[in-house]
Amino acid sequence: MRFDKSAWFNGLDKILNKIRLDDAFLIYYVEIGEIKFQIVVEKHTQFIQAVEAFYAAKVIKHRIASIPTIFCVDQNLAKKIISEVGSEVIAHNFHQDNKAFKEKNIIINDSPRSLIKAFNASTGLGLFACKEFKNLSAWEFFSPLKEFIHLIALQSGCWLVHAGSIVDQNKGILFVGPGRSGKSSATISLMSQFMKTAGDDYVCLSKDSKVYSVYRTVKHLGDHFIKSLACLKDYPYKIDNHSNKKVYLCNASLEEGPFIASFQLKGIYGLKLDATATEKMVITNDLSFDYFLMSTIAQIPLWIDQSMLLAGSIFRKMNKKLITLSMGEASHHDLIHYLTETINENH
Repeated sequence: MRFDKSAWFNGLDKILNKIRLDDAFLIYYVEIGEIKFQIVVEKHTQFIQAVEAFYAAKVIKHRIASIPTIFCVDQNLAKKIISEVGSEVIAHNFHQDNKAFKEKNIIINDSPRSLIKAFNASTGLGLFACKEFKNLSAWEFFSPLKEFIHLIALQSGCWLVHAGSIVDQNKGILFVGPGRSGKSSATISLMSQFMKTAGDDYVCLSKDSKVYSVYRTVKHLGDHFIKSLACLKDYPYKIDNHSNKKVYLCNASLEEGPFIASFQLKGIYGLKLDATATEKMVITNDLSFDYFLMSTIAQIPLWIDQSMLLAGSIFRKMNKKLITLSMGEASHHDLIHYLTETINENH
């Protein structure tokens, strides 16, 4: 018998709308350019620590009915919700459904961790329910709710892209590529040259080529480029136990610091590490659309057709380079020198 997703979401909506938002809960309002949403969190939950990763979040007294609301629950409330509406979901795989833009009811389940993410794109009501917060993976903690933001962004004509960024005089570039391709290293190194950023991991990209900061975290593995990391020494950090990366929590939206709320995009630079490269750095105009797109799609495979349309319209307008680096510190220094000169030339 086919799973009745509409009936399941109707039951979920009833449960969530019955939750009394009294002194036991906090409501955070987040505004990222054209994207607006709310996060409802129990006061006693550890998930409040994850909200610190958001660049622009403020506590409000009452839920706003007209914008999406994501309930983030764990412990007793999560167990109650999962026991009432969750058991049938855990048994199903909704991967293919979630790729279609016409599919308005999105469910992502994780049976080993008793974790459910659900979003009704028609009503704007979402659920992030985890029975045991200690089982939450590092990427859920330090880049929280990215699937929800991705979906809300696409509804707003924007796109959540897996990329680093660097800005000078309110114009900047994106660094794209898979994990360990050098996005964070390049971002941090240029930050040490007094440039700004909108993030080293995820940013939001609008159809008019404006980039918005989503998370105010900067992640880096080890102290390989210790001089560059000195620019972050005044900010608190946590250790990502999954990857052993230091995760720095930088300035909020109204504070002075390396993070800015937005900038105008002028170029997209693909970064690629090649252990067999004979030259330290090779720069070509061969950045493909797939290289720009696939790192994000691999991490958030939801509403892919819509992602491709938005990403394609932006990609066609941009200056583009593919930078292939050999492994080692020398190639990194060449990259930073090249990028610094390039950014300065644009002004």
